[in-house]
Amino acid sequence: MNSLELFKATVEHIPHDEYLFFFHCTPDLERRLRQHLGLKPQDSFVENFDMPRVAYVALKPPEDFKKPDFSKYYEDMDIPPNAFINDIGVLEIPGSLYHFTRYVSPLRNAKTLREIEDFPYPNVEGWTDCHMAEQVKIAHENNQPVICWVGHIYEVAWQNRGYEQFLVDMLLNPEICEFILDKICERNVKVAQAAARAGVDWLTIGDDVANERTLMFSIFNTGEDF
Repeated sequence: MNSLELFKATVEHIPHDEYLFFFHCTPDLERRLRQHLGLKPQDSFVENFDMPRVAYVALKPPEDFKKPDFSKYYEDMDIPPNAFINDIGVLEIPGSLYHFTRYVSPLRNAKTLREIEDFPYPNVEGWTDCHMAEQVKIAHENNQPVICWVGHIYEVAWQNRGYEQFLVDMLLNPEICEFILDKICERNVKVAQAAARAGVDWLTIGDDVANERTLMFSIFNTGEDF
């Protein structure tokens, strides 16, 4: 079976002998795995493990796109020389354990809903999807399923606001949580809709839903049917 046939058989629950599998490694694990297998940095895990071949598509920003300037949210602190501000405005300070960084949230000091509303949340206004349908067509002709990354929602929300502060807001300032989550969700929905229009096979999302022992939030009866 080629990769596209394998994908379709898997999602349609048609019995078959092969497995649809993919994996990615953290940087240190990848280094150790390559060392164990004798692979060079340019060697592909896809080739080595004979993973199904897939194609990725994404919206494109306008040619004049510039990342928002988030520096004003960190004027109250000294930024270490090895730190960086990521695409959603969070300051990441590298630590001493593997690839992990310490997050400093841009909205950690916000006191009012207006401050929350004024933040430049990641969005795809002005981004184009005109190329995506053609990329999907070419991938399918090459027998490859197509993936589009849609994004996180809760994870981006707490990183923007601060983990503890976001949990406090859930109890004391729910309108803040609702606004942040809605802004991020709006962006993700637009990406998903563009992917659907283009005929993408596989939408990828990811988020934090549980810790080592249980779900992060209790589930209770709201009186609605799910």
